[in-house]
Amino acid sequence: MAVMGLRLVGAALVLLLALAPASARPPEIGALQVDQSMRDNLRRLAEGGKRVELVLKSGKSYRGKLGTVGERAVVVGEIEGREFFDALVLIDEIAAVEVRVRDR
Repeated sequence: MAVMGLRLVGAALVLLLALAPASARPPEIGALQVDQSMRDNLRRLAEGGKRVELVLKSGKSYRGKLGTVGERAVVVGEIEGREFFDALVLIDEIAAVEVRVRDR
């Protein structure tokens, strides 16, 4: 009887997790979250080793791999077309972040 009770509890837990609202679940590494700051989104993307394109307010963009994300700036490494260079970008100057989140 105890085994059956544990199975029932386990099944209920799986069902609860499956039905939990998306806001209650932790965000995916590559997903952009509109309810979080630009800095928090960049930090999560950097943890996942994602390649991104940062589009600045000036219109210039940097496509590469996110490195360290600080309070006011982020390092972009392996910049496309300039693989031997890194860039230090001020977070307040970022207008948009583009990241590949799905395959075909």
